Amino acid sequence: MFGLKTKGSWSNTMTFLDRIRRNDIYDFLDSAGQKGVSALSSATPQETGETARSWDYRIVKGSTFRRIEWFNTNE
Repeated sequence: MFGLKTKGSWSNTMTFLDRIRRNDIYDFLDSAGQKGVSALSSATPQETGETARSWDYRIVKGSTFRRIEWFNTNE
């Protein structure tokens, strides 16, 4: 037999799950994507600045996952 006891509140977990259900997760992923672009840009050497300005991201939606992909368009 298996039992489980918890203490405290599940409100944070339930709020998070409710946001995912309503697709609010995209607001979070968009914010994280923008922060990642900023971090990558500032960490990229600035010889001409072209590579640093060429960072971008996309949100990929699969049937069971959501993912952020960062990429650089400078050749």
